[in-house]
Amino acid sequence: MEIDVQTVRKAIDGDADAFVSLYGNMYKAMYRYAYFLLGRSADAEDAVADTVVDAWEGIGALRVPEAFSVWIYRILSAKCKRRRAAYSEEGPEVPPDLSGGSFDSTEETLSLLSGLDETDRIIILLHVIAGFKTREIAEMLDMRASTVRSRENRALKKLRSQMS
Repeated sequence: MEIDVQTVRKAIDGDADAFVSLYGNMYKAMYRYAYFLLGRSADAEDAVADTVVDAWEGIGALRVPEAFSVWIYRILSAKCKRRRAAYSEEGPEVPPDLSGGSFDSTEETLSLLSGLDETDRIIILLHVIAGFKTREIAEMLDMRASTVRSRENRALKKLRSQMS
């Protein structure tokens, strides 16, 4: 995921407009990622909002501006994980417009994704929805890049077999 490093540097220095610009460029991808992890629009919105608040409060501590995307998705992943742990037994809702992603925004997609192990689901979403590279995902999840690649390949094979 490409971001403007100069804008990140401005945000680190406390420029709220720069941070808003970064957020504006990432919101849709962050929302899609959160939605496909959580399955509920309101929870996805809340997770993204909580992430943005925490990111704004903590951006001054970000030492490597090039790592902004990885850093903010780590925060978002942690927020989503906490929300999933607190879920009741309700099923997923019918999603709002999630256009712009490679996945269809249907209950079928949610059902397919829910059949994956949580780590595999996160890897697929970070790659397909958020556009991260294998090495970035490996860094986020504290895994080797080769492990991420093999887990992604197995998860994609499983998704393909479920679809046929």
